Amino acid sequence: TTTTCTGSIAVFTFEVTGPCILDRPSGCVTTENYPDAYPDSQTCTLVPVPTGGNLHFVAFNTESEYDFLTVEGERYSGDMNSVAHLEGTNFTQPLSWGADHNGQKTGWKICNVDPSGDGTTTTTTTTTTTYTGSVAAFTFEVTG
Repeated sequence: TTTTCTGSIAVFTFEVTGPCILDRPSGCVTTENYPDAYPDSQTCTLVPVPTGGNLHFVAFNTESEYDFLTVEGERYSGDMNSVAHLEGTNFTQPLSWGADHNGQKTGWKICNVDPSGDGTTTTTTTTTTTYTGSVAAFTFEVTG
């Protein structure tokens, strides 16, 4: 069996400063404890690597008006409705997160997505079977 892998894996991800949790293979980051409530007085910075990826929100649930995710210089809080218009946004600036001292929610999960769509792997499998040895000749006698 011969397996040949072609294509590329282009992972768009983040460099994270602070307690937010990075899942590098997926290019996604969550608030600490997600999907449980994030801790009080939490801050972190997410730098897109490489820049130019598209923003994808898997979840967003923060204390409205008190806990903020800053994207391209604008502050957002609340639920998915407050960030829905950002889906697919091409972003180049670091994102920042800040939670106050009480009223924590479940937080967020966001991803840095390759805008070209080339972040896939193509796998081709070829099976080759080779027989070695001798072939026996058979003689049949038919009577009847």
